[in-house]
Amino acid sequence: ELHMRASAEAADERDFADALERLALSSGSVRLKLGRLRSLLCSLCSLRAGSAMYFPVTERGVCHACIRERPAAADAWRHAQSDREHRAIAQQNRAVATKLSHDVLPALLTQPGPP
Repeated sequence: ELHMRASAEAADERDFADALERLALSSGSVRLKLGRLRSLLCSLCSLRAGSAMYFPVTERGVCHACIRERPAAADAWRHAQSDREHRAIAQQNRAVATKLSHDVLPALLTQPGPP
């Protein structure tokens, strides 16, 4: 188990280093890059990549070390973040439905029917 944990943490470090390099080479404002960096960091310690437990819609995660060293905090964060993730998904779904109703529905209603 110790070997697997060390391997997972080493993989996190490599992935984080690769992401930082891509971020440094990317275009965009410093503010945009800092926001992206924040989404890569552990939400509990802000020291390592938050990739052990990651929520893609809200772009937040927790590192392996925090899960191991602070399991109660990581579990509480996971529950709260799961709620935030569900709300974000619902908001995305509402936005898509609104966009479709404004863009697609009128076009469908104006099409001629079958002869």
